[in-house]
Amino acid sequence: MDYSNSQNGVSIDLPHNLASLGDAAGDSLSNIEGVNGSPNADTIGVGANQVAYGGGGVDQLFAYGNGAKFVYKAFSDAPVGGAVELIVMDGVPHTTSITIDLSAIDPDGNAGNGNGTFVWNQNIHDVYEAGSLRHHITADGPNGTQMQFDIFTGDFPENINITYIL
Repeated sequence: MDYSNSQNGVSIDLPHNLASLGDAAGDSLSNIEGVNGSPNADTIGVGANQVAYGGGGVDQLFAYGNGAKFVYKAFSDAPVGGAVELIVMDGVPHTTSITIDLSAIDPDGNAGNGNGTFVWNQNIHDVYEAGSLRHHITADGPNGTQMQFDIFTGDFPENINITYIL
């Protein structure tokens, strides 16, 4: 499903076949494996082995199963400052593994030399609160651009696996 041209944010829940807001309002979903969000603030939930690309805007992305994958194509997909891109791992059963795919982003902004290297900012920190983990990440890109997102686990599982594709 592609909502990249929606003038308003969309709300999509693939595991439960629900769609509302923006161009998604009134859509019927069934057996969808992936979704492209709008350039605005979206709420997107994906299950096991489903893929979400939130697009621009500050999105709330939900993982409702192990193997959920979140794709970022530009630093502007998760900008620094103000509200922060949020990935919530709180599925049933508890989601303990997700993939964050950053491979479409050229970290140094120079397409002529191939992909550069991400620099993980020293501000990476984990905060444990009320039985949960909030993992805050900032990645530096070209000319001082950054991307930032929080990964929040509901009832914190014993083991968490976050795979980054760079």
